[in-house]
Amino acid sequence: MTLDFDQQQITEFFNKTMEHHVARDQYMKSFSRSGYALIDNIPASARILDVGCGLNLFKPYFPNLIGIDVIGEECDIKTSLLEYRTDQKFDVVLCLGSVFGSLNDIKQQVEHIRNMLVSRGKIYWRNHHARPEFNFPGVEFPPFFYQWTEQTHLDLASEFEFTVNEVCKESKEPGVNVRDTYRIYADRKSTRL
Repeated sequence: MTLDFDQQQITEFFNKTMEHHVARDQYMKSFSRSGYALIDNIPASARILDVGCGLNLFKPYFPNLIGIDVIGEECDIKTSLLEYRTDQKFDVVLCLGSVFGSLNDIKQQVEHIRNMLVSRGKIYWRNHHARPEFNFPGVEFPPFFYQWTEQTHLDLASEFEFTVNEVCKESKEPGVNVRDTYRIYADRKSTRL
C-alpha cells in the first residue's frame, strides 16, 4: 500500500502536541457520543482494536482490547494502522481521530479495518470536520488531515459495505473546556457476511 503522506510526519506532529494527549482524560469526557459514552455502547466481552489509542484509556473497561498507536507509551503495540497485522478478527474498531491522509489513504485504511472485522463488526468514528484539530502556537497544521464530512462517511459506507447507524456532528458536553469540538461522529456496521 502506498500512502500520500509520510507516517513520520504524523509521529512528529503528535510528539509536538503531547499536551493534547496528557489532557486526554478530560478530552474523552468532552464527547457525548464518542468519548467515554462508548463504554455503555460496547459489550464488555467485545474484541476491540483501538486505533491511535494514545493513553489507552479504554483498556481498563475492556479486557479484550488491543490499543495501537504511533507514539503512545501506554499502547499495547506501537505501530501505525496499516503496519498492524494480525489474524485476529475484531467485533469493534475504534477510530477516534486516528485515520489520516488523502481520500485515497483513508480508503486504504478503511479496507484494512474492514478486513480485520468479524461479519457484522462495527466501527466507531470521530473525525476532523473542516477545521484543524489542534491550534497550538508554533505547531503548523499538517496537510495530512482530510477534511471529513458527513457525506464522506455515507460514501465510504456504501463503497465498503457498511450500514451507517448514525452520523452527526459530535457535541461537546456542557462545562467541559476543550478546544477540539469540531468533529463528526459516526458508527457503522459491516453488512458483509
